[in-house]
Amino acid sequence: MPDVPAGLAPDYSTARARFLDAARSAGAVVSSIAHPLPGPDGAELAIDLAELGERASTAVVFVVSGTHGAEGFAGSALQSHWLTHHADERPDDVRVVMMH
Repeated sequence: MPDVPAGLAPDYSTARARFLDAARSAGAVVSSIAHPLPGPDGAELAIDLAELGERASTAVVFVVSGTHGAEGFAGSALQSHWLTHHADERPDDVRVVMMH
């Protein structure tokens, strides 16, 4: 396997676990929609959502990673980093939804 830049997960399962751990630690409401088939390595594939803030908020930031696949690891690392280090800086009237 090629060298993985610092902060990036070496595989999908690791990236997903880091995202879910960071989301739960940040106090996000987490939900997952599993794909009916496993990934190439047999791991569960899913769309995971992390939601912070009030549902009634009129200001919503929606952040998506992995839409095209190639940017998935970088987007995942950025989402996990924000959840770990900056989630508590979110204004009270702003809802953040992250799709991993």
